[in-house]
Amino acid sequence: MPRCTNDHRKRRVHDFRYLQSTSAWVRSRRWTKPVSGGAGLTRAGENSLVNDDSLIDDISRRDTLDAMPRTTITDGDYRALAEFRYHLRRFLHVREQAAKAAGIEPQQYQLLLELKALETRRIAPTIGVLAERLQIRHHSAVGLVDRMVSRNLVGRRQVTADQRRVLVLLRPRGRAVLRSLAKQSLAELRTEGPALLEVIRRLGRRSR
Repeated sequence: MPRCTNDHRKRRVHDFRYLQSTSAWVRSRRWTKPVSGGAGLTRAGENSLVNDDSLIDDISRRDTLDAMPRTTITDGDYRALAEFRYHLRRFLHVREQAAKAAGIEPQQYQLLLELKALETRRIAPTIGVLAERLQIRHHSAVGLVDRMVSRNLVGRRQVTADQRRVLVLLRPRGRAVLRSLAKQSLAELRTEGPALLEVIRRLGRRSR
């Protein structure tokens, strides 16, 4: 094997030290076996010069494989995804039925909830912001707010500095309905939440 120049040797030592500091696999190994063509290498052997191509190639290959996401989908993945969708849909179905029992649409409850959250975060509750939070089109948000204004759940207020800008605000009736439904949602989460969280943890472990 041809001898390496000093610059080449220094660069490869730098590359090897970099891999040592960034790869969990390298950190878990104990290099006690002498490297071919050189002195023994240990973790403390910072002055050792590595000139074995196969060693560096092996480290680089393992480092790359560790960083690659898993692309295969197993039967367990399908089961975990199905369980996640089931528990999520079950919770949402119960909350939708509760909203209807309170005399409002499920989407109206969602808008009430978003208004309260925006209020606590001191974010201006414009139609555009609400459309984004509900993931609906702007004109759909306008229609939704119109229906809720007619039921005295929310109100509109124009911004003095910009008459074209309209804020949507909670009305007392809307606050009362929201408070009742939010209490029920929290109680439901305490019951159904652990199963949903367990499924999410399983999915998180499988995605690694």
